[in-house]
Amino acid sequence: CKEVNGEVIPLNGWVIFQRDQKPMEWQTASGLWCVEKVDKYGSKYGTVIAADTPVKEYIEKKQYDYKIKLNKGQRVVVRGKFGHRMADDAFAGKLKGYEVIRYRHLIATL
Repeated sequence: CKEVNGEVIPLNGWVIFQRDQKPMEWQTASGLWCVEKVDKYGSKYGTVIAADTPVKEYIEKKQYDYKIKLNKGQRVVVRGKFGHRMADDAFAGKLKGYEVIRYRHLIATL
């Protein structure tokens, strides 16, 4: 990461995001309400804090990044348990709850 005008910017195809911490609720067609509760790493939904551009080409040809542009505040769906905390919550300061992930581990944008 680098800091530009007080804003943290990820490099080399990384995305900084924050997972949802509130339960998601939705209603099925039959009228049943479903509640997806989350813990620190349980939610597969998050909000982009900052994003670099996708990597254009890897040495390993089987790896690739999705060629989408992410903007601050955009909603994303994260693959499985991917994502790494930037700092321990006890020492994170303004980075508390922020995680980094590669473009290729994002499933979709909302």
